[in-house]
Parts: sequence; structure tokens; C-alpha cells
Amino acid sequence: MSPTIGQMRKRIRIELPQRIGDSSGGGFITWQLVDTVWAALDPLTGNEAVQAQRVAGSVTHQAWMRYRAGITPEMRLVFGIRRFDIRMVINHQERGRRLRLMLEERL
Repeated sequence: MSPTIGQMRKRIRIELPQRIGDSSGGGFITWQLVDTVWAALDPLTGNEAVQAQRVAGSVTHQAWMRYRAGITPEMRLVFGIRRFDIRMVINHQERGRRLRLMLEERL
């Protein structure tokens, strides 16, 4: 069940990787801020984790947020000092109102 708007009380940054090249042909990745949103962030337990791992690899958390077009698995979420890779983006009930993101926390 999706959370209510009042339960989305964590301030989450959405970031997109940007490759920066150097003069010798190498480069590095930096992260560009896409947006800061309110979201619900919850660890998955028991059956939820087992079902999610079948779908998206090693899923550890889920996040719910208001619908926003353009969120993709190449992006990441940042909450404080914690970083989460987006494994799957689900348009809840295909209504364009909420997104459910399946995440893997980077340690």
C-alpha cells in the first residue's frame, strides 16, 4: 500500500551521473542534482525483499514519491550521507500520481 502524502517526510536528493573528460582521454563521474523531493524511504523485510530481489537483483529499500517524469535507473537517491542506486521505477497503478522506486543502498 502506498503511503499518504503526510508519510512522505524525508528530504531526498535525486542525482544524475555526469562524465567529465580530461585532456588525456580519461575522465571521472560527478553527480548532478536533478531535484530535491519529499519521499517515504523504507527498508524491505521478509517477503517484500524476497519478491523484490527476484525482480531487481539485490533490492534493500523502497522509496515512494509524487510522480515525476524522467526518473530512471541510471540515477541515484541521496538521503543525508546514504546513497541508493535505483534498480526499478514503478508508476504506481499507472496513474501518474506516485512512483515506487526499488533501491539498493551503497555501503
